[in-house]
Amino acid sequence: MVKSPTVFGGEGSAAWQSAGKPLISVITACYNAADTIEQCIRSVLAQDLPGVEYVMIDGGSNDGTAAIIKRYSGKLSYWHSKPDRGIAHAFNLGIQKSRGDWLMFLNADDYLHDPGALAALANEIIEHPDADVVYGRVAYMTRERQPQPAGRIYGEPYRWARFIRMHSIPHPASVTRRGYIDRVGAFDESYRIAMDYELFLRAGAALHTSFIERVITCMRLGGASRVDRRRVLDEWRRAILAHRALSPARVRLLYAYFFARATVSGMSRRSAA
Repeated sequence: MVKSPTVFGGEGSAAWQSAGKPLISVITACYNAADTIEQCIRSVLAQDLPGVEYVMIDGGSNDGTAAIIKRYSGKLSYWHSKPDRGIAHAFNLGIQKSRGDWLMFLNADDYLHDPGALAALANEIIEHPDADVVYGRVAYMTRERQPQPAGRIYGEPYRWARFIRMHSIPHPASVTRRGYIDRVGAFDESYRIAMDYELFLRAGAALHTSFIERVITCMRLGGASRVDRRRVLDEWRRAILAHRALSPARVRLLYAYFFARATVSGMSRRSAA
């Protein structure tokens, strides 16, 4: 375990915070991510925003991930490498170990699009002080170590009617106010994939958001939410019913529709392969 009070940016960081500007904590949860973790780390450390701290929660990797993280330990506010109970638990540990007013949960397979990504979010935070979540778009990438664009960009302004139909806020391209999590609670560890969706669902239609039409994060295809579509659907259904966002009858109809669409899409991909 390594701890330090690092907020990279030197004197500029101190001036930024003393001026009352938002401190953003980037939290990365990882496990056996040696092929991608360095690109993720470097994208965060390259940001031109002074007020950033970086927290790494490694679940006890055995493939060299911890050794890569250790090389950058001088730039991290906190990191450890030890077993945890899954992504939601790791994110919650990151929240506990961070100090930022705003929290970004950046997965090890993802990386920030360019050095100005966090500055764009910070400017939006300043302009919209009542927001719970500020976010932009994600660009989907292939899974190679040197990924290529996969032809799709995702992210749109928040609309409750679309959100409950699984049009989620792209969490790797978002920052969430710590005060929102203080108000509604931390991630529910019983969710293995849809924990971010359920977190935002707690506020319902009253969730205060601000969206910018800019790519913030590059996201490799093939993560858990893409591979295990049945589990995504099951967790969506459980969250929607738990928060009474839709009637049980409507949920059954939508579940059948989404399941059929995912099945056809999977068959199409296998045929193309």
